[in-house]
Amino acid sequence: MSELRDYQAYVASRLRALSPFLQNYAMGNFHERIEVPEREDEFTELIVGLSLMIDDVREMIAEREETIARVERAEQRYRLLAETTRDVILLHDLQGRVRYVNRAGLELTGMDRDQADGVSIDQVISPALRAEMQARAAHRAAGDTGTLRYETEIVGRDGKPIPFEVDSTPIVRGGRTQSVLVVARDISERLRSQAELRQQRERFLAMLDHFPEIIYVVDPTDYRVLFVSKTLESLLGKDPVGGVCYREFQGFDAPCDFCTNEIILERREPYHWEYHNPTMGRDFAITDQIIEWPDGREVRFEVAIDVTQRKQAEQMAEQRVQELERFNRLAVGRELRMIELKRQVNALAQELGRPAPYDTRFAE
Repeated sequence: MSELRDYQAYVASRLRALSPFLQNYAMGNFHERIEVPEREDEFTELIVGLSLMIDDVREMIAEREETIARVERAEQRYRLLAETTRDVILLHDLQGRVRYVNRAGLELTGMDRDQADGVSIDQVISPALRAEMQARAAHRAAGDTGTLRYETEIVGRDGKPIPFEVDSTPIVRGGRTQSVLVVARDISERLRSQAELRQQRERFLAMLDHFPEIIYVVDPTDYRVLFVSKTLESLLGKDPVGGVCYREFQGFDAPCDFCTNEIILERREPYHWEYHNPTMGRDFAITDQIIEWPDGREVRFEVAIDVTQRKQAEQMAEQRVQELERFNRLAVGRELRMIELKRQVNALAQELGRPAPYDTRFAE
């Protein structure tokens, strides 16, 4: 009986020694370690197992804390990027309520963070484009998880709409879209540049259109006709823009053997040549060169001056020259024969003792 009481007391003392550790562990404090006694007894295996389990828990906690730290550092970096970029970045839920907007968005709209938190996206979109935004929201609600790129207008702090290009990406958790991340960049300058390029192109084409000679522009990579002047369109009796040059201009099924694309692409300078177009029945003095088209690509620019009348005049002049040369040969031959005849008459007169009737000294 005495031994039982002693054993019970021993067990109670060992449990009391473990009690503070277990209480700390229950409170989430795993810093203290349980010392394994040198003398083995019934509790040794329990203490060793508990110590190993706590070591595993400590390792798991350390890994979790490191993961949290990495996430926090990454979040800080991304937040720094989001807050310093010139693009507008915002996060809204499927009801269109803003949950986050970066500094660029606040500066654009003139709101502070408290005002922006929970505001409906409708309030910052140009009224004329809200129906389009609502249609996109309906697609999202129906399960569309693709990234969308589109253009819209955001109302600035002065109430004027500003054009933006938007990339809209859903945030999906558990297979369902929870919110939408929006990155929007101001494209005002780009649109102004595009408008200026269009105006420049229109002025350039208008100038070419009223040029009295034949002008056309072709993409040398695929032979597509990009522009023809009114003069050439009138000669062809059709608008060839969009077709391939060798078919539209020459009636061929393949690029022309005499195509100068390779020459002008290599030399990078104007190339002058002449050509008789059998389809039109006309002769042309041509200048080809590579220029930059308003959209930035390199194109073949050709100016062709109709020299048909000049060629015809040259041919008539050549024929006249040939006729004159033939007449000259005939006339000269006749004159030479007459001189020879006069010489013979003079010789005969001298034999008869008479004076020579003809003066042939000019032919000596």
